[in-house]
Amino acid sequence: AWLWLVAYSVALVAAAAWPVVAFAPAAQGSGVPEVMAYLNGCNLSKVFNIRTVAVKLASCALCVAAG
Repeated sequence: AWLWLVAYSVALVAAAAWPVVAFAPAAQGSGVPEVMAYLNGCNLSKVFNIRTVAVKLASCALCVAAG
């Protein structure tokens, strides 16, 4: 039974990592440094677009589901 749980968790983590690598590399990391830079006046072009937010939300949900 434990092998199934480990395989399930690994599959969820892989499913969370794939969109970040394939579609939105700007979604890597926590996002705190990007928000701090934005609040200090720096213009970060690909950090606050809809693709990055969607990938970050989906990958975060999958990682939490993985345990």
